[in-house]
Order: sequence, then structure tokens, then C-alpha cells
Amino acid sequence: PELEGVPLAGILKEAFHCEVAGDNDANAAALAESRFGAGAGYSSVAYFTVSTGIGGGFVVDGRVYRGSSGTSAEFGHQCVVPIDGPACDCGATGCLEAVASGRGIERRARLLAERAGPEHTRAWRLERGVITAASVAEAARRGDALAARLWTETAEFLGLGISNVINVLDPAIVVLGGGVAIGAADLLLEPIRETVRRRCMPSLRRATPIVAAGLGAEVGVVGAACLAMEADPGFGAVIT
Repeated sequence: PELEGVPLAGILKEAFHCEVAGDNDANAAALAESRFGAGAGYSSVAYFTVSTGIGGGFVVDGRVYRGSSGTSAEFGHQCVVPIDGPACDCGATGCLEAVASGRGIERRARLLAERAGPEHTRAWRLERGVITAASVAEAARRGDALAARLWTETAEFLGLGISNVINVLDPAIVVLGGGVAIGAADLLLEPIRETVRRRCMPSLRRATPIVAAGLGAEVGVVGAACLAMEADPGFGAVIT
């Protein structure tokens, strides 16, 4: 919020005496994955970043689609729980981010553990002494049925969101990045694919690849370089 309305590009340009390009992290990551990661070679890439929140980016023919206002592909703010859904930071309720982001998973896990009893609260806490998405994922891998159910529901929510994007945009590939998606890919990817198979329009029910991101923790840095390439195509010679 402190940067809202601040002309950051102009400030940096003046400080460093060079041209400045910028965007949000999800758009930059989408661009990086489309050029150098799991989406390389595909004509259109829908990128979901599932971490503390849920963001997105849509790349068509090598360029980020930004919509009329410049803020398109907010995939985390589509409604997947229309009745009595939890509050989202955006001010709406029932958003995908509110239930399937890292914070959303933790919130749902705490509620489940409280209802199930103290043994689950203890079992789902790891070294930090708090319930996290990672600790519940580890519990699911150990065979905890309640934790496994939570991750199955999370995959269902994400599958709903991805199905909506496929139905509307028909991307050539869907790439999932972010700490939650990468860290729990073994629990999420196949259930997500199954939900998408059930939820997509018949005409779109082809085998749209849904894959984990390929650039890991460096995706933001690579994305920033890709933005520079967009602003100055000659900059690509520096990267390659």
C-alpha cells in the first residue's frame, strides 16, 4: 500500500540513468515461464502462482495480455464458493485465493483441526509450532486422513478455477507456480487434472497440459529480465 500511486519507474530511471520496465510478479513469472520454463514453445500460457495469495498471468504469442486496465488475469479473485464463502483480502467473499492460497489453506486447516480435536492440532504443527500449508501437506503424506481430505478439497478448488480459465481463454498450457503449488505438487497436480477433466466444456475437454513451473525460485528474476526484453528486444542478446 505504501507504493500506491508512487511513480516508481520514473524514480528508478532518474536514480540509475536507464530505462525502467516493471509489472506485478505474476505477470513477470508468466512471461518467464512462457519463454524459458514449462510453457516454452506454446502459443498461449495461463500461469497461476499459488503461494501466500493466488495471482495469475496470461501470455499470448510471447506477450503478456494486460486487458483494458492493465490488470487482467487476476485468477485468484474468481468466486469458487458463492454462498457463505470466506472473506478475501480484496473485499469480496468466496474467492479462490481465500480458500486455496497458503493463507487460505492454513485458515481452513485451523478450523478443521479445532473441530477434530487437539491431537490434530498437535499433529499438524511442525518445528515452528504453528499450522502451515507445508505442515498439513506433510501430515497428508504420512497418511493423516483429515489432512489428505483438506488437500483433496484444495485441489478441487484449484481445479474449478483452472477450468474456468480454460473455458474462457482456451490456453495451450496451464503452468502452476508459487511455493504452495510447487511444494505440494505431488498432492495437487493429478486431482486438479481430474477436476478439470470433469468441469471443462466438452469442446475444451482435450488434454490441456497442466504442469508445474520449471524455473523454481528464480522465476521472478528471470521474469524481470523478460520485461526488459519486452521493452528493448535487443536486451535479449545480453540474457541468451
